[in-house]
Amino acid sequence: MNLLKAQKHVQKTLIDRNIHYCSPTNLQSEKNIFFKRFKNNETYNPRFVYRKTTFDTRKVNYEIDFLIQYHGKYQKIINGFGNRSKLFLGLISGIGTIKFTHYSRLLYGVPDKNEIKYAKHVLKSHENEKTNKRQFNAELVKQEFQKNVENYNWNIRIQKGIPSKIKCSPFRREIIISKDAKFTKRELLRLEYHEIETHIKRSFNNQNLPDEIRDCFDYIETEEGLAVKMEELHNCLSPNQLRIYAGRLIAVQYAQSHSFIEVFQFLKTHGFNDYTAFIITSRCKRGLEDTTLPGGLTRDHIYISGKLKIDSFLKGGGNLNDLFLGKIGIKDIHHLKNVISS
Repeated sequence: MNLLKAQKHVQKTLIDRNIHYCSPTNLQSEKNIFFKRFKNNETYNPRFVYRKTTFDTRKVNYEIDFLIQYHGKYQKIINGFGNRSKLFLGLISGIGTIKFTHYSRLLYGVPDKNEIKYAKHVLKSHENEKTNKRQFNAELVKQEFQKNVENYNWNIRIQKGIPSKIKCSPFRREIIISKDAKFTKRELLRLEYHEIETHIKRSFNNQNLPDEIRDCFDYIETEEGLAVKMEELHNCLSPNQLRIYAGRLIAVQYAQSHSFIEVFQFLKTHGFNDYTAFIITSRCKRGLEDTTLPGGLTRDHIYISGKLKIDSFLKGGGNLNDLFLGKIGIKDIHHLKNVISS
């Protein structure tokens, strides 16, 4: 079996598309039902529906086993990629079952005590601020972004009906902007540093890594933590956005033992409005069909956990530029430098 071909197929099939498979296809309709019941003082826990997988599970399993058993110059990196891919396969295969949360915890972990303490401090010490007038519509944002991605060979497009205001898709090398979304000048600047100057720049630099290990690192926590840190370093991380990151973390923690409606109400006690509380809750309850059950996707805590690890890295004398060598994690820097120089 060809090593590079197996790696690329596993990467595109599982890792690049895992959020695609974990995202409910009926989110908007369930949101409408939720708020209709909520206005009538009724409790409602959404029932989510998901896309069916379209890949050959046996083929992907065979490729993953090949990667896990690989022997050669990059054995440690490639074997690690294979083992994580096995977890991603379990995650996707477990959507809608009790196995989903188990695999999510193995892949992304859950918040620790220090992260929870930090998130609660943010929510307590940062009050909601009034949002400035949103003067940039989707077309203006597209034009602004297009100028900044010309050298990266990425596409910017507008789409109606996506659940978030903006979406970055490495699989298709594109940024998707919600047609109805509007942005403040500060939001626009924040998204430029988050999406373009972090995600796209690291993806672009990733092409300089050896073919055999490109996209093989456990980089997601560092990736999102670095994106948040870049927002902070360039003074475009608003108190409201930091509160959202903190809200995501405590929601992940609370969701491990509570239902959708309980997480929603928990977030409201921390000052989030109905719309934001619903969005955060729906993100951490992805992967479940029956959201009365505890658990869900634990990925959303990595924005804060990743940022705190970046803070420690920089305080310890780490070089920020090293984190832009490619799509790598903090723990990979020393090993990667040795691999490249050997």
